[in-house]
Amino acid sequence: MTLLFRVGGWCCLAAIVVATLVPGELRPTTAAPANLERLVAFATTGALFWLGYPRHKVLVTIGLVLAAGVLELAQLLAPMRHARLEDFLVKSAGVVLGALGGEVLHRVWALGRGMHPRSARTAQSPE
Repeated sequence: MTLLFRVGGWCCLAAIVVATLVPGELRPTTAAPANLERLVAFATTGALFWLGYPRHKVLVTIGLVLAAGVLELAQLLAPMRHARLEDFLVKSAGVVLGALGGEVLHRVWALGRGMHPRSARTAQSPE
């Protein structure tokens, strides 16, 4: 199942890159506020990477926050797009919330398998 989380995480990140860098009129939207869209997208991606790379959790989280910053800055090169600190902070918060959610899921699955959550920290994600 770790492979599924990894593939899902990379697909989410690819979708975020496209949605971030295409011209604004081509960007997919929902009825939700833009900040909620950003938060959910990065939280989902953060959780998938957290679960997909259980031995590199902190590195993955830092990497996703850096990716959020690079993507925000890359919007300066995209026509009709803008980079804003507020957007970066929302995206970073999403990554952290997703990582926390991933850790909660990891621990719940570990307890369901009869493992102590601490011994499950370095174990593979649920399969």
